[in-house]
Amino acid sequence: MYPVLRHWFSFAVLLFAAACCSDATASRSPDSVWNDIPETAIARSAQDRQIVPLHYRTLELDREQLADVLAQAPLESVVPASRSLVRLSLPLADGRFGEFQIVESPIMQPGLAAKFPEIRTYLGQGIDDRTATLRFDVTPTGFHGQIISWEGTTFIDPFQPGDTQHYISYRKRDAQEVGQRLVCEVTGQELPKDAPNFQRKGVAVDVSSGTNLRTYRLAVAATGEYTAFHGGTVALGLAAIVTTINRVTGIYEREVAVRLVLVANNNLLVYTNAATDPYANTSGDLTANQNNITTVIGTANFDIGHLVGTGGGGVAGLGVVCNAGNKARGLTGSGSPVGDPFDVDYVAHEMGHQFSGNHTFNSNAGACNGNRNASTAYEVGSGITIQGYAGICGADDVQPNSSDYFHRVSLDEILAFTTNALSGASCGTQTGTGNSPPTVSTNAGHTIPARTPFALTAFGSDPNGDTLTYLWEQFNLGASNPTPGVLVDNGSSPIFRNYNPTTSPTRTFPALASILSGANGSTWELLPTTTRTLNFRVTARDNRAGGGGTNESLATLSVVNTGTAFAVTAPNTPVIWDDALPQTVTWNVAGTTANGINTQTVRISMSLDGGSTFPLTLATNVPNNGSSTVTLSGATPTTQARIKVEAENNVYFDISNVNFTITGSGAGAGVFVQSGGTTTATEGGAGDSYTLALSAAPSANVTVTVTPDAQLTTSPPTLTFTTVNWATPQTVTVNAVDDAQFEGNHIGTITHVANGGGFSNANLGNISVTISDNDPNLGLFGSQIVSGNSIIEPNECNLINLTLTNTGSGTANAVSAVLSTTTPNVTVTQPNSTFVAIPVGHSNTSQTPFQISTGAGLVCLSNINLTLTVSY
Repeated sequence: MYPVLRHWFSFAVLLFAAACCSDATASRSPDSVWNDIPETAIARSAQDRQIVPLHYRTLELDREQLADVLAQAPLESVVPASRSLVRLSLPLADGRFGEFQIVESPIMQPGLAAKFPEIRTYLGQGIDDRTATLRFDVTPTGFHGQIISWEGTTFIDPFQPGDTQHYISYRKRDAQEVGQRLVCEVTGQELPKDAPNFQRKGVAVDVSSGTNLRTYRLAVAATGEYTAFHGGTVALGLAAIVTTINRVTGIYEREVAVRLVLVANNNLLVYTNAATDPYANTSGDLTANQNNITTVIGTANFDIGHLVGTGGGGVAGLGVVCNAGNKARGLTGSGSPVGDPFDVDYVAHEMGHQFSGNHTFNSNAGACNGNRNASTAYEVGSGITIQGYAGICGADDVQPNSSDYFHRVSLDEILAFTTNALSGASCGTQTGTGNSPPTVSTNAGHTIPARTPFALTAFGSDPNGDTLTYLWEQFNLGASNPTPGVLVDNGSSPIFRNYNPTTSPTRTFPALASILSGANGSTWELLPTTTRTLNFRVTARDNRAGGGGTNESLATLSVVNTGTAFAVTAPNTPVIWDDALPQTVTWNVAGTTANGINTQTVRISMSLDGGSTFPLTLATNVPNNGSSTVTLSGATPTTQARIKVEAENNVYFDISNVNFTITGSGAGAGVFVQSGGTTTATEGGAGDSYTLALSAAPSANVTVTVTPDAQLTTSPPTLTFTTVNWATPQTVTVNAVDDAQFEGNHIGTITHVANGGGFSNANLGNISVTISDNDPNLGLFGSQIVSGNSIIEPNECNLINLTLTNTGSGTANAVSAVLSTTTPNVTVTQPNSTFVAIPVGHSNTSQTPFQISTGAGLVCLSNINLTLTVSY
């Protein structure tokens, strides 16, 4: 790169004028309840924000408009959410608005609701996304929403404590936990003596759900410390409990058709003085909680009890719901008892134990050590489901926080528990949902070779026409991995991680991206290498709001270690195929015609988009002998072709490792082929080379002219192939031009035109070269108004600091900048500033502020368009 000025660029900076008018023109929801606003328009309160996701959308709520909509919402007892005529739009994190049918769905008994009429809870079913279920509440602290969908989970929470007007919408994956995660403990001694064997041994039982909703009376006590965190009053402490339980019950309703309703006198359990409450605010409070709730509420008046606090982590008795002497033995404590990490990773998890759900992780690393339950350890590493330990098992962490669904074994345990008259069905009330569970089956059992990808497909339907999601999970038990973070196939242990449910009934093992990369696996997905049995269970969910239906089916694979993988061997380099010529596909049979696998024929198909889809079937009923000649049948020219060879009447396959090119030249015997790997070059640095040869003998000498685009140079300019040396590879060297423009890593193209030997200016196809950029790339990282009230208003002067970030490939040195504007009533009075050198991946703020002044004619909440021109 050049050490002198070489590049100028501009970009627009959008700031908002003062929030001194109410006629904002930003994006509104279709029902006018929500309005997008910039974060800079929100006045900060004195309290620290409790929830600060990595990425979020900021909005303003029209509370009167929301109240008008909610006033029309019928009670769920009158009409289910899926048939409600009342609709509400909610902001999704990606900028869209989702529309929902809503009903009022109380999770407080009438006596409690009468005492706190300002606290209300609602239920919703997605309209544009029928897999989306909604739970939200409106309390004195504002609106709190949870949307669970196959696309992921979205939360809507107040922007800051005490602010009921401004909100953030964010994805679950962007939530950040405040403070260090604590360990959960589960105690099993509280199991009733007459508990059935499945409860003690974790035996899997086939149980569908969704026909009936079982409602349990829940008593939740709060320590003085918890209540102080949430504002210090009984009403605010109870409001926080409602928000958490509303979200937890939204998960339980969807997963196991269980609802939790707070008891009529729950307010008596919300303590406001840490010095006088009956708790130590530690994990040792189980017995105190059992005794206190029994005393205050009465053992006949609740079915399950729980304690929330700010210390102690989580601990619960196993299978204690309905058990008179132990049903309140569950607690959750966190220094920041708010948001998704608290509600799902802690409360939903601990209550899962109370409903007989064991831990599901197979790790013994970090906090997993000593807490693994061998009879239910179906998840690799820390696991990711509710009863897993995501985020606290060190090198065995599969993801930072739990996903909001139960593993199949947890569903087995909880559903069996809640439908057994001797345990979880001995209390609570059961009501019909009008829902019928889906049906699901699988493509039965097969024998497959080791080290080879495979795909499993489910076949589901729903009698109510609900949109189904599918979740494939491995269902094997075995020892933990001896080295944390390193999966090994010992012949019995789980080797495939869980993912979230999806609308696709097919799961590819391992994930398609890792197959296309050539790795055929990842840290938490390992193809089997031993002769063994792989068990899988697929769960179909109908995602019905208020009482979801589930069902499951089993698929078993027998794996045979034949010593090598069934694998495509050609094309396996970036060759060029002419669509007019027959082409040869080869693969390693790997003993699959025998060894109990007995695959006699295969199917060969082609992708034109790098392996995402395979729309073209090149041949079927092909003998499984390792080689076949195929015709492309006029396939669309592409540089992203892949070949897939898959066993017929089986589930295993392989895909070629790299993209290759298909040309439409029709050049016949003169088409060249490329050898070697991917061609790469670095601007101003190392080059590369590739070799070419003809695929068939020409009738006379052929001259191939090699022409690079403007981003590349090549040598030699021409290649000559004779009737004798036509098959001998000739080398072309490639270098990237050291330009002064950031383009990121990009693709250059080299064309090849043939003349002679029957060719006349025939385009023989292109070579794609991956070019590594070496230029900086500056972009706006942030802006800060550093004078006045931090809001731009008419008739004032403001200082502005701008921060640039370098997302390029080289350091930006000697950066100078000029700020300008074409916005009426705005003048840039100090347009110049400089920045110190900005290395790759770093950000720096202007060394001196820019300055702008505004006139009286500036319209409130209008955009101010500023252009920053930067040179370096």
